[in-house]
Amino acid sequence: MVAPQTSFSHLAVRAGIVAVAGLLWASLFTYAPLQVVVAAVVAAAHPWFPGLIGWAGWEHVMAPSAAVVGFALALLGLAVALYGPQQAGLAPPTPTGARLTWVALLAAAMGEVALSWDLVAARVDLVVARPMPWQWLGVDTALVVAEHLVAQGAVLALALPFGLPAVDERRRTGLPGLRFLAGLGMGRLHDARLPGPRTVLAIPVDAWPAIVAQAIVFSLLSYVPVEAPVWLSMLGGVGAGWLTVRTGSLWPAVAVRVLTSYVPVAFVALALHR
Repeated sequence: MVAPQTSFSHLAVRAGIVAVAGLLWASLFTYAPLQVVVAAVVAAAHPWFPGLIGWAGWEHVMAPSAAVVGFALALLGLAVALYGPQQAGLAPPTPTGARLTWVALLAAAMGEVALSWDLVAARVDLVVARPMPWQWLGVDTALVVAEHLVAQGAVLALALPFGLPAVDERRRTGLPGLRFLAGLGMGRLHDARLPGPRTVLAIPVDAWPAIVAQAIVFSLLSYVPVEAPVWLSMLGGVGAGWLTVRTGSLWPAVAVRVLTSYVPVAFVALALHR
């Protein structure tokens, strides 16, 4: 849990610093001298991996994989070293979190249809039009997973003094006639005497600056083969950050994103290829 002596303003400043530092680090991967080093390494490796490096999608893969995958592993390693794997979000979700993942999956699927189904259709068109479409789709999916490792893993954990806070398991009443919303953190506590932090949607108030900061990083680093509105990426980043803190794990956010954004693309593309 976030230390009670840490002020909200201090946490907001810390979250902003972590977000800016993360974005500056990512920008280094477009730095010309580093690109020269990468090109030299690729040229040296070509005789050893001619099939891979000769693949038509290699140039497409190099820049985003260096900037996102390498960045994700380095930052996540730092968070694990400082706080441990559980506070960095690598542990499985809590039992409550596992149930909430199904709710989040349904909500995300409905949101996908309502807000961005045209983007899914554009991804299908792009996959079908590419040579070796399954390799492209696999690379796209891996880069999307890396985004979540950066935002909901490293940035979210590092923006808080002790990593992810403990999951708030206190039972709530939900809203009148909508008791199922209790799992989303809505309504009064069943027992107001239970100790715990002040919360919004069952998330400690002090954790919200970190959630917003990681959503900004997520939206600006977001890799999609078809351009999406920044506000939509930001909304998805806030939702993914909330789900990570609410479940105690970054894996539910990863699963929801892949299952709602890329599995449908794969099924439709497979049907079209037949």
